[in-house]
Amino acid sequence: MVDDDTAILQHEDEWDFEAGETQRAPRGRRSIVSVGFKSDEFEAVTAAARNSSQPLSQYIRAAAVEKALGPRVTAPAYIQIDGGMISAFSVAELHSAASRRYRRMRAVS
Repeated sequence: MVDDDTAILQHEDEWDFEAGETQRAPRGRRSIVSVGFKSDEFEAVTAAARNSSQPLSQYIRAAAVEKALGPRVTAPAYIQIDGGMISAFSVAELHSAASRRYRRMRAVS
C-alpha cells in the first residue's frame, strides 16, 4: 500500500530536476545494487541513518561491509607512554605519520 506522500514523490511531474544535487563520483570501480525492504524495515533503517547523521546509502553500505568483514578498529592502535604522558594513536594517524616519514627519507636520499 502506497501512502499519499509516497505517491506524490513517485509522480514524475513532482520531480525537480533543476534543483538536483550533484555529487562527485567516488574513485575506483563500484557496483550498485538494489535492496528491497519491507516498509517497517525501511522506516527503521532510515531513522537509524538519520540518527547517525549519514546519508541512507552510506549507512546501508557501512552496515553491509561491517557484517561481511567485521567491525573496523576504532580503538587506539598504538599507545605510547613517555615520562608519565600517555599518547594514543589511531591506525590512520600511524599510517599518515609513516607516510610523512617515508617522504622525508626519500627527499633526503
